[in-house]
Order: sequence, then C-alpha cells, then structure tokens
Amino acid sequence: MGVRNFGYRLLISLGLSALATGTLSCGIEEPKITQRINMEVASKNDTPDKYAVLINGGSEQRFSKNMGFVYRTLLDNGFESENIYVLDNSSGDGDHYHIDDGATKKSMSTLFSHLGRKVDGHDFFLVHIDDHGERGMVTNAESRLPEGVTYLKLYEECMDEMEFENFISKVEPKVGIVTTDICYGGGIARRIGKGKFIGISAATEHQIAYGSEERPSFCHLFYQAFSWLDFLATDQPDKNMDDVVSVGEAFEYAKGKHKPPANCLQTPQLVIDPNPLLDKPDPSKISLKD
Repeated sequence: MGVRNFGYRLLISLGLSALATGTLSCGIEEPKITQRINMEVASKNDTPDKYAVLINGGSEQRFSKNMGFVYRTLLDNGFESENIYVLDNSSGDGDHYHIDDGATKKSMSTLFSHLGRKVDGHDFFLVHIDDHGERGMVTNAESRLPEGVTYLKLYEECMDEMEFENFISKVEPKVGIVTTDICYGGGIARRIGKGKFIGISAATEHQIAYGSEERPSFCHLFYQAFSWLDFLATDQPDKNMDDVVSVGEAFEYAKGKHKPPANCLQTPQLVIDPNPLLDKPDPSKISLKD
C-alpha cells in the first residue's frame, strides 16, 4: 500500500472513530451538558419530583462558594443529586459540587429544552443564579419603544431577561422558584414571577446587590434559612413554629439578616403573579422540603 493511500485510510478511520465517540460533529461542537442528558430519560412520569438548575456566570471564588452552599442545602432538603444540574463558569474546586457545563446561552437552551420534556405538573422546579448583572436598554418588539432590561454577564456573552424567560418558559412545573443574587436582578424576578413561578431577587431592577465572603449575600442568607445551622430560639426563620421553613419565612429571614454597606440601598424582591383569579403558588405554604 502506498504511503498516500495509507494516510487517507488512517484519516478516514480516525474521523469515523471521532464521530462514533462524539468528539467530532461535522464542525458543530455540542455543549458538554448534552453528554449527561443523553443518558437520561426525557419523559414526564406524573409523580412528584424536585429539580434544580444552578447557574454561575462568573469566575470569582465567592460565587463558587455560594453555589456550593446552595447545592449542599438542596441535598439537605431532599433534592437528589441526579436531579440537580450545574452550569458554572468557575472551576468549583473544593466546593463539593459537580459542574455539568459552563453557563452559556447554548448550554442553557439545551438544558431547559431537555427539562421541558421531563418536568411535569407534579414537580418542584428551582433555579438559582449567581453572576454579575447589568442594566441596559432594548427596543420592545411590540411597542417599538425603548425598554429597560437586566442582563446576565456570561462568559464572553450577555443574556437579557427576555432570553432567560424564553428558556424558563419551556418548563411547566407545579411550582417554580427562581432566585437571583445579581445586581439589577429585580428585572428577572418581575419577568419570571408569574403563573406557577415565584421570582426572588437580592435587589430591584435599579439597584446593586452587595455580597462578599465577609458580608453574606441576600440569597446566601435565604438558603441558610433552610439549613438550620445553630439558630437561637429568637433568631430562627421558622416564625410560626411548625417545624417547616417556608419560602416566605426564608425571604423575611434573609431580609432581616442581610446588611448592605452603609448608605447603600438594597431592597430584595419576592414577586408572584398579581392576577387574583389565577391558581398560583403561595410562598407561605411552600418549602424546599416539599
């Protein structure tokens, strides 16, 4: 066999092998999350399950520490690790949680499409976002007028609140909760907090959200309310003493404990659908343990 023919056959063989193993896809790179969801059954089972998606668009250590804390809190409250998905642009090293993929528009689109086929009207669905946020202007597609929006700052790209809403709308749970620990996060909370979803943000759409390793963020305190870490009798979140911390109680607990810097205004938001005729979730009757 000639050297040239041997070379051609070797290249063809390597190409077929790469296609078979998924390392080559005709120039279109699939998100890493695809590897996981391809091993799952994407069908609705009509039984109560709990699902969570954790999104970290930043690379700072404080974000990954928050993600690790939220991840462990969910496990402590009955979420199963196989039902928790993590899209994270940090390494996550040492924070005891797995990372399925980076936080990109492509990975989110893939994951939420998958969950739209899996999550049903019996399920509890939670999304938490740690990231930097920005506020900007877009032209409303219907009115053609400028409209203020909140952006998530992902790796080398930004995603506005309408794009995020489009991803979330693919999932139709019994109860959905979206928490955001980002600046201007109220824009996302107000856009998501309708129908079966509760939107929770550390600040309004016009405010910066403060948090550091020395000064816990609002959402860190919100999830801390569900972790029951040595609370004093006068300092516990379970105000009605029914042995269950509700979403509403956790929100009020975090509001009371969070301390932004002096002279800095930060107003956490809890948003539900304002339509009184709709069957919507009641924050005082919903817990992560549900």
